[in-house]
Amino acid sequence: MFLGLGGICVKSHGGTDALGFCTALKLTHELITDRLNEGIKEDYARFSSEHHELSEITVD
Repeated sequence: MFLGLGGICVKSHGGTDALGFCTALKLTHELITDRLNEGIKEDYARFSSEHHELSEITVD
């Protein structure tokens, strides 16, 4: 899996057998079904919001 892409990307090596390729397809399906990208976006938005609030706190 690669981060930084706009969608799901699972790499299956060219020399893999049918089972390996099927496993890659199954993983891809699970990541899409589990809404991995949306979860990352939601977590990042929450983290960014919390970090922004913390950066506004000043200590005298």
